[in-house]
Amino acid sequence: MNSKEEIRKSLITVLRLLTPSEVREKSIYIVEKILATPQYKMSKDVFSYVPDGKWEVDVTLLIHKAFADGKRVWVPRIDGENLVWHNIDEKKMSKLVKNIWEIPEPLPFWEPLVVQADSDAVCIVPGIAFDRFGNRIGRGKGFFDRFLKKSRCYAIGVCFTFQIVQRCPWKVWDVRMNKVITEDYEFTILNPGG
Repeated sequence: MNSKEEIRKSLITVLRLLTPSEVREKSIYIVEKILATPQYKMSKDVFSYVPDGKWEVDVTLLIHKAFADGKRVWVPRIDGENLVWHNIDEKKMSKLVKNIWEIPEPLPFWEPLVVQADSDAVCIVPGIAFDRFGNRIGRGKGFFDRFLKKSRCYAIGVCFTFQIVQRCPWKVWDVRMNKVITEDYEFTILNPGG
């Protein structure tokens, strides 16, 4: 089995070859699948990353649809080793500022999340690689793992089909997804905690 770093490096090389139109086209299919899930339909809150505009699944359409559907939308800001979640609206979405990694974030003085994400919330989780067991390889900082470990929300991992690997190396601190969605497939994990 390849190490997390080997898988990460290999897939980032391929991801960088995607054209903006390929990312956009594949992302539309993924967003449509998320919107069709019962978990999204029943959720009151949507926690989502904001794409870096390069090669991540572009969930911007999902965020705007969540606004239109009357859901509370939360996006993260990196604060030390943790994600601080801020409730945003359409106006604040247009005022996000890129951090040192070029990831759009809320401004620090915007209202942060003061309660844990509940079971009626969904969290859209990016990743470099996923497997069919819900395991994930992120960028290597553990931000989403730390958040998901403390919350009860339904975690949906999103990636492009070629990012599905046979097996992601897994450590005790890694958090499995409840579902993984690509432009071609959906995997529901029956026992993400086990």
